[in-house]
Amino acid sequence: SKTLRDFGRGSAALGLCGLSGAPYLLASPLRRAISGLAILAIRLLCGVGVLLLLSPLAALGIGEPPMVQSSVVAGGFALVAKNKAAVIQVDKQDWPGVLRAAGDWQTDCARVTGVTPPLEANEVSPGPRVIIGTIGKSRIVDQLIREKRLDVTGVAGQWEATRIEVVNHPFPGVDSALVIAGSDKRGTIYGIYTLSEQAGVSPWYWWADVPVRHRDELYVRPGRYTLASPVVK
Repeated sequence: SKTLRDFGRGSAALGLCGLSGAPYLLASPLRRAISGLAILAIRLLCGVGVLLLLSPLAALGIGEPPMVQSSVVAGGFALVAKNKAAVIQVDKQDWPGVLRAAGDWQTDCARVTGVTPPLEANEVSPGPRVIIGTIGKSRIVDQLIREKRLDVTGVAGQWEATRIEVVNHPFPGVDSALVIAGSDKRGTIYGIYTLSEQAGVSPWYWWADVPVRHRDELYVRPGRYTLASPVVK
């Protein structure tokens, strides 16, 4: 998460400052002892930061509002329940990167639960689904916005922002859907990977082989979640 990354960078910077002050450390035995303890403490903090970053705790979506849990929640959305996963629905005319990330959620869901969700392009079959799309690029998402079933106020027109929301009765024959709508390509992709992270797949899974904790079922808590634009461009 951003907090852990900032902690690691800050601790590393302090460590470098301590090492660069080596001539000062030689000034007196007392100063050497105090400075030595300080450097040891900094190194321990750095080590703890790295361990946290590479642990399964980093896969809990630290820094984002909690959305996903492994137990039934009233009014929530079942991503995986009773060995059945919600269909992933995309518009094949969306950005290639979005379609790729949707496939990554299909893989990540299987990593966590052992159940692989079907992936559909444009078709609307009965049953719950995860609708993924970019505003202005996905005809499915745009239809939900036109019909006032999805409110993207505060997201549309922004830079790399995302709206994640459970929508009831989005289409005939579909009782509920989890909609991930991005203001642009990166906003949609970030929303997908946020879902993966909160389900239990660490962003460090590929780089550092962080293990994935198995969960039999996954549910999204009811509510409207907004992932705001990054502070720094």
